[in-house]
Amino acid sequence: MAIPLEMLNFIVPIHLIEKTYPGGWEQCRLDHQDRLGHGAWHDEHLFRLGGMNGMDMLLLVEHWQGLGFNTHYGTTRPIKWRDVCIVELFSGGPTLPCCAWCA
Repeated sequence: MAIPLEMLNFIVPIHLIEKTYPGGWEQCRLDHQDRLGHGAWHDEHLFRLGGMNGMDMLLLVEHWQGLGFNTHYGTTRPIKWRDVCIVELFSGGPTLPCCAWCA
């Protein structure tokens, strides 16, 4: 199975959600159950949340940082995605290089 992509996509590997998200994958699914199938998608490997603009993505990054995720390398200016990745559908890929979820 695959996850559908829309305009802007915030993607997190499920194995990292299981380790880092408070309550793990089960709680993440419960927290997003109202968006599953429209705005939130997953397959057996990846979880995806969508947004329509850069502010949506910034808010998601900040929220997931607050949950304990190391979202990117770099301090004031991100240089590489770490635990998450933002992908723009129409621009052709990740907004920064991804670490390919260094297992």
